[in-house]
Amino acid sequence: MLKKVFAGVMACILLLGGIPAGAAFDQPADYSQDANPAIFTPSLTREFYNSARQAYLHSAEMAAGYDHDTVMLDRSITIPLPAGMAVNEDMRGVCNRLGGVTYRFNITEINPFVYAYPRMDADLEKPHVRAIIETAQTQETDREKAEYLAEVICGKLEYAYDGKITEWSEAMENGGKAVCSGYATAFNRMGRAAGLLTFMVGSQSQNHAWNVVYCDGEWLTVDLTHYDTSGKEANWFQPNHPKFTPDCEETLRFAKEVMMPNSTK
Repeated sequence: MLKKVFAGVMACILLLGGIPAGAAFDQPADYSQDANPAIFTPSLTREFYNSARQAYLHSAEMAAGYDHDTVMLDRSITIPLPAGMAVNEDMRGVCNRLGGVTYRFNITEINPFVYAYPRMDADLEKPHVRAIIETAQTQETDREKAEYLAEVICGKLEYAYDGKITEWSEAMENGGKAVCSGYATAFNRMGRAAGLLTFMVGSQSQNHAWNVVYCDGEWLTVDLTHYDTSGKEANWFQPNHPKFTPDCEETLRFAKEVMMPNSTK
């Protein structure tokens, strides 16, 4: 079915620069029917969901069509926003959350649909980091992958009470010091490279960062900083954070559904 949808979309390839913002053409699929309807808001609509889900599913094709030199992209597999609908900060927030270790996702007033383009991540190519990722990939379940990475990170890092921070990828070789963002970044970058669905989240008012990860059918919270400093199981792969609520929960729920429909029902 997906092949037929993709073939139909490719049959109506649009010339670069030839389509005004919000122009109408046949949409390849209504992915929003599979999503939790509670995620939709006036600024995060079904149309935007379809655009984001389309880009997420076909990120490889879209990235291949992106030209960094001329800042153009292949519009053959995109869903523009409806005419008159403005790009807003919630949309950009979703794109920022979707951005991973292989592709970035973006949306602009000039190109009012979600598109993907390649992302280079040299830290992940360091031999000692690559070895950790490859070992994680050998684990049988997502939970086992996630716990392996969490244990490695906590084993390599110690909290930087003195403020002296080691860059996360260097710390993965010989150990080092980090604050919450270092723990969370290490889990997010290596987790995604290992194939996990994970986000780095935080509370600006509490000045803290941690992760959520999709394991064996549910989204779980893991706060490696608090676990490493306290050893409390409340911070180790639980449904909810024992203390904090992440900022921008609407964009987080929306991005979760883009990655994994029905996952927040």
